Amino acid sequence: MPYVGSNSRLNVATGVAEIIPLTESLETEYSNKIFKANLLFWRESTGLLYLSDGVNSLSHLDPVTKDALDALNAHINDTDMHVDADLKSRIQAALANISALSSNVNTLSDSVGTHLNDSNIHVPASVIASTYATKQELAALNGVSGVYVTQAELEEHTLDPDIHVSSTTIADTYATKQEVTALGDVYTTKTSFNNHVNNANVHITAADKALIESIGDSASISSANLDDMLVSLYS
Repeated sequence: MPYVGSNSRLNVATGVAEIIPLTESLETEYSNKIFKANLLFWRESTGLLYLSDGVNSLSHLDPVTKDALDALNAHINDTDMHVDADLKSRIQAALANISALSSNVNTLSDSVGTHLNDSNIHVPASVIASTYATKQELAALNGVSGVYVTQAELEEHTLDPDIHVSSTTIADTYATKQEVTALGDVYTTKTSFNNHVNNANVHITAADKALIESIGDSASISSANLDDMLVSLYS
């Protein structure tokens, strides 16, 4: 026996032959509607299936496919398993270059061997240790600043005109030993000259000279005068 339908409520049905599709306008219209349990809806706005529970309104129903969709999306987005289009393109490009790279490996190997054996580039640690000073050894020199001078101090000393005179200036200014020796036969020192002037064995005083000149051929002198004269001459 058929039932009379109503345009204000969902007719009582013993079952459904297909999933109930809901357009966006119907979703809005029935968003607050509580349907009896176990009805399947497909919502156009989300593209997901919803199962009524007889408790929550249509807008509060969770999609029955949500867990499966989340798991699928998580699987698809798992970068440990899948690569994106850009990475895939770069991997393919790298694979295409493998043959070209392999032909260069032997050449690079030879070049690396030559490089490693180049003694002008690589110096053994033992040679370095026996040739160069370490930072600690250089630091130790800080305590001997009174023994060594810096390059700047040496240059300042070398270029000091008050200390160092050029050979040209010396030659134009000073006499050589040979020139001084040659003058020995021509000149005497001031000391030698003074000693000669003051030599009483060579020179007599003016008083002595006057006394001698005053003595005539027939003049007589006293013993006292003679003694004074002799003392003056030989003292």
